[in-house]
Amino acid sequence: MSTNAPGALQKPSLQRRVSAKIKARLDRPWYYRLRARYDARLPDVEVRQLRALREAYSGDNGPEVLVFGDSTMFWTRTGESDPRKLTQMVSDEFGSDRVHTIVGPGYNSRLVGAFVEVLDELKHRPQVIVVPMSLMMASVSWVRHPVMGAVIETDAIRAMIAAGEPYPDRLPRAQEEDWNAFDRTPAPSFTGAQQTLGEIRMITNAIPPTEIGLPTTNWQKLVRVRHLLSLSNAGRLDATSEGVVLAGNLSARLAESGQRSLAYIPPVNLEVVRKFWGEPAVEQVLANGALLENTYRENSRGLGEVLNSITLSPQQDFADPAHLNGTGRLHFARELVAALRAELAREV
Repeated sequence: MSTNAPGALQKPSLQRRVSAKIKARLDRPWYYRLRARYDARLPDVEVRQLRALREAYSGDNGPEVLVFGDSTMFWTRTGESDPRKLTQMVSDEFGSDRVHTIVGPGYNSRLVGAFVEVLDELKHRPQVIVVPMSLMMASVSWVRHPVMGAVIETDAIRAMIAAGEPYPDRLPRAQEEDWNAFDRTPAPSFTGAQQTLGEIRMITNAIPPTEIGLPTTNWQKLVRVRHLLSLSNAGRLDATSEGVVLAGNLSARLAESGQRSLAYIPPVNLEVVRKFWGEPAVEQVLANGALLENTYRENSRGLGEVLNSITLSPQQDFADPAHLNGTGRLHFARELVAALRAELAREV
């Protein structure tokens, strides 16, 4: 466990800094092609995670903290002074034997709700489960995304758990008809623009340009950032929104089994939202966050807490529209570690 003063986080070790420099030299297209070929030979990542979860909590003891996370938890950029992922920062504070992590791009309340089903049949349970509850993943733009929404994968994981081991190595995935339906869905907008999610997908995926050699301009990059921010934050949530209902259902499901939990809402780049669309857009984002926070708490029977960090990070803490840079991760990690320590110490 860390011996640092309260509120401080351990600095990355020399070994981790050296490792980051080595990885930076491997940050090349050929490396990712080789890695993709290697990964293709392994069972699907969700299956590996489910098997690891069973192993972690099948004995007489298990890690005190189970951390689920979306890309906020693992995204980094080459060359940062602190190369650690957010999950690593949490593990460094509590000790790797006390924390088990399950993270992936877009992991949301729907998918987490499937994973936790397996805990009912295991000998040990974590003291606290950390769950992601981002505004982005509550939006229709992502909760119905054929990949990030994990609709098909969630149903498959539930079926696997119900059938018992041995688990298959592969999960079913979205097909062309799923993408067609998604692309025809109206996209959220702060300005009332009439666009579909497919149209936005073409714009945001158009950079880098094709091989015909046309330049990528700063104006194009700005337009892409604007669309990504809108895609993730412009949807107005209410109590019937699918992402809100899923968050409430997860909170209630954990409470039914007597499980304590801590949901986190990661920071939003409110300064840039304000520059693009003004104060009403910021107020809408904050209202969406408050709705998610209240919904999770109200369904938790006093067993669930929420870390709402929407307003935590200034513009300089962000590396892109959705992810924090090294400094931003440190700021958010301090908040998350403090909230997790408080939840572990709280009497219920």
